[in-house]
Amino acid sequence: MKNTGILATAICCIAFYGCSNASLEQNSGSRTFSCTLEDNGGGKTVLADAGSLLWSAGDRIIVNGEISQALEQDRATSATFLVNAPVQAPYTAVYPASAFSENKLVLPARQQVTEGGFDPAAALMAVLSETETLRFHHLCGYLRINIEYPANCSRRATEITFASNSGETVAGVLNLAFDAEGIPSATISAEEGSSTIQITAGSGLSSFLIALPECRLDRGFSLRIADQEGVFLTAETGNSVEIVKSRILNAPALKFSAADGKLPDLVEDESGNEPVIIWESPVLVSPWCSTYGRVHRLNDGRLMCCYSNTWNSYARFSSDDGTAWSAAKTVASWTGDKTGTCARMDNPEFAQLSASNPYKPGRIIYAVNERVNRAITGEDGSTGYESEYPFHISIAVSDDNGQTWSQLKRLYSSSSRNGCYEPFILELPDGRVQIYFADESPYYGYQNISVMESTDGGENWGEKRIACYSPAFRDGMPTATVFNGNIYLAIEYVGSQLEKFHPQIICESLEDNWSSIVYNNSAKRFFPFTKSLASSTVYTGAPYLIQTENYFVLSYQSTKGSEGDADTAHAVMEVQLCPKSEMSEGKFTTMRSATRPMQIDQSKSCGKWNSLCSLGDDTIMAITSTGGTGHESSAGFLYVIKGRITTKSLNFE
Repeated sequence: MKNTGILATAICCIAFYGCSNASLEQNSGSRTFSCTLEDNGGGKTVLADAGSLLWSAGDRIIVNGEISQALEQDRATSATFLVNAPVQAPYTAVYPASAFSENKLVLPARQQVTEGGFDPAAALMAVLSETETLRFHHLCGYLRINIEYPANCSRRATEITFASNSGETVAGVLNLAFDAEGIPSATISAEEGSSTIQITAGSGLSSFLIALPECRLDRGFSLRIADQEGVFLTAETGNSVEIVKSRILNAPALKFSAADGKLPDLVEDESGNEPVIIWESPVLVSPWCSTYGRVHRLNDGRLMCCYSNTWNSYARFSSDDGTAWSAAKTVASWTGDKTGTCARMDNPEFAQLSASNPYKPGRIIYAVNERVNRAITGEDGSTGYESEYPFHISIAVSDDNGQTWSQLKRLYSSSSRNGCYEPFILELPDGRVQIYFADESPYYGYQNISVMESTDGGENWGEKRIACYSPAFRDGMPTATVFNGNIYLAIEYVGSQLEKFHPQIICESLEDNWSSIVYNNSAKRFFPFTKSLASSTVYTGAPYLIQTENYFVLSYQSTKGSEGDADTAHAVMEVQLCPKSEMSEGKFTTMRSATRPMQIDQSKSCGKWNSLCSLGDDTIMAITSTGGTGHESSAGFLYVIKGRITTKSLNFE
């Protein structure tokens, strides 16, 4: 990475000097470093009672890529570190040594604190020196949070989600630079960062410190406060907060309230048996024109997120269940003529084949909808766009867990006057792979759901066949899951000219496997909700179906609360669920407990093209694209929100 005003970038210094053969030849043995701390504010691993800073036993530093021995002194204002390597000046040193990962300096998005304290692993410091005397300077500032529990609340926080209200990056990769005197500064990388920090503690918290990069939180921050049973308190401030390195800032006055706006009695009713989803705070994955996000867990335990952004479709990865995400990796790009066009690698979706797949174990298949809009000039001189057909359903594959990707391969092209859309990939229990998509060919204005199948792990694909079709209407946006020998296909459906789109499920046995078209009057179709969503005024399209260990969960985007607008102008994500135990004759028809994972002002914004991911143990993740600052304007900022399904209802009487 590039920085100005330094001898070399800090990361390059640390990585290069640690492996220099010349250094090994010219120097032998070890180096001893005398280390002190700057005097003003902040925190090192221990804050002394008088506010001075102390080193702690077990501390390690990293100097030019070499990690020191652990410190034996405890609660000391100065310390001596031994590095058993022939490092040479200039010395770039960082505390703690654990902050370096893959030659990147990382402010962790998970911080483990104690009562009144902070996480030593987040107390980042650095120095550049020509001598073995190292005077460390803080890279972070600290925000002190005091939790005000309601008088009648016996629950205490063991996990807290901190989120910047305007999406500012507060954790992740730091770009490190030094001035002429060796004093460091650090800027956070928006490309490799997170707008949230997860705080954990072994026991209940009342006061603690969060390590943050030097930054300004224009619209303040919010907290979601949880114990082992889930979120029970929220707090926020809309005031601007200025974080200055080396300083401790007491948080501005916070407004605490019971989760979901209920009265703060906060006593759990163990007799409750209605399923409900308890949602955490949103985490920003990608800003600016990022939409149609999908997340799945990979075989190695990581999460992968795909999404589109105008000309390209991307992938990001998370190793901590979605708290922090990697930099974007381009998977599919438009390579045609960009002159006068608005080409999109749209509707991305992917699946990783199981490790036991008999054909291509572990292969990731990434599908996109290639489509081009050509610029046109109206009679009034304004510029608009019209579709340029055919559209294409295409795939790229990765056989190394997403590190590298193949070139796009087109599986299907629409007619010269109609499009195809919204691919979805499903692995069957015997290892075959299916790709579903909406297809307007050969109709005009209508569409079916078609399916293609591969019996060799995605190398070759059979002819497309029609899975379902409602004559004169548009079955659309397919997603699918397999349970008890059946494929459950979720689509958006309309049954008459008077209806808006709403979800419908089709149950097809693995044995039949779409051997004949499922028309709109088929008994294989059913509506999954206790209360019908069919409406002439409220749109509830774009369904996404998943299953957890004990539930079927379905999301859709709803305009309820903004009736009268265009179908999707102010739609937001809504989720319902039903226990698998309530299935009857192979169908689930008792979906209920509607919740909205992200609170959005529908008069200003929307939350569209959503999806769901099962994380295990009836924990799920919602993915939505909404507006930017304050979630205003059209979709384009991609967020994920974790949710936990529970049958323990909160009694707020």
